[in-house]
Amino acid sequence: MKRHPAVRYIIRSISFLCILFLLLTAAGDILAPKDNTHLGTYDYGGFYGLPKNTLDTAVIGDSNASEGIAVPELWGNYGYTCYTSGGAWHDASQSYRALKEILSCQKPKLVILETDTLYQGSGIAAAENSLKTMMESWFPSIRFHNRFKDLKAHDFISPKDYSWVPEMHGYSYRTEITPYSGDYMADTGASAPLDPTQLFYLNRIVSLCRKHHVKLLLLSIPSPNGWSMAKHKAVSAFAGSHGILFLDYNAALEKTGIDWQTDTRDTTHLNYSGARKVTVSLGEYLSQNYRLPDHRGQSGYEKWQEDYEAYRRTVPEN
Repeated sequence: MKRHPAVRYIIRSISFLCILFLLLTAAGDILAPKDNTHLGTYDYGGFYGLPKNTLDTAVIGDSNASEGIAVPELWGNYGYTCYTSGGAWHDASQSYRALKEILSCQKPKLVILETDTLYQGSGIAAAENSLKTMMESWFPSIRFHNRFKDLKAHDFISPKDYSWVPEMHGYSYRTEITPYSGDYMADTGASAPLDPTQLFYLNRIVSLCRKHHVKLLLLSIPSPNGWSMAKHKAVSAFAGSHGILFLDYNAALEKTGIDWQTDTRDTTHLNYSGARKVTVSLGEYLSQNYRLPDHRGQSGYEKWQEDYEAYRRTVPEN
């Protein structure tokens, strides 16, 4: 009995898609880095190397997250285990992907989302980037296609070794100084509504945190060229309507002691001096609002103390 041409077409199409799926999956296994040192910008993938389920606080966002919180200070002052998985120009879709990856190997009690990530792109560009991020999550061969020309024999046979952990646990240490003067948080009456794509992924982050029983804190790092009162109002409205805490240090700069003559490297990102001040205030806030455990001296957390001591040898004496 002959099949109808339409049936044959459907069968061929499904077969082609299945073969394509298998090829992309196989290519992804080969193209994906065999270690976790170059999974993204900054030290994005270092959390994979942490002992399983030892991470209590995960920070996600863009470069402001990576450069604005000196996370080793949270261990030194409180014994909190924290890691920042940030990326240059990361938008909400990429921060959502980072959160999914973290939850695949860790069970944090708290996720801190640095809110500048919510304003990385808008309109068609934001939608296109989110689609690209989604496809990269499904098919690592797309995400790591640039590695094709650098493939070596071991890429085809060696197992992955994702044991690397950077000593600063995702913090990017910078010391440059570019003074800033001005009032970037003046209320001009302007509005900065969240782009629909960014809002969609923000809601997905909220849902994912709730699904895994993880508390979510929205945090805005001081950033003269990156933030405004209009953005503050938009994020504050979202947080209020969803019962989420929002800590905006741009609107409460006095809590940090930031001095714009010394504490920013480029008037967008904080340098070490500024990041440390923010982290001191953030640590106090976390200790007052969350019940995070102090792991100092506990068995199984020796790596955290070793990395903190290495951090102290790198940064200036306070």
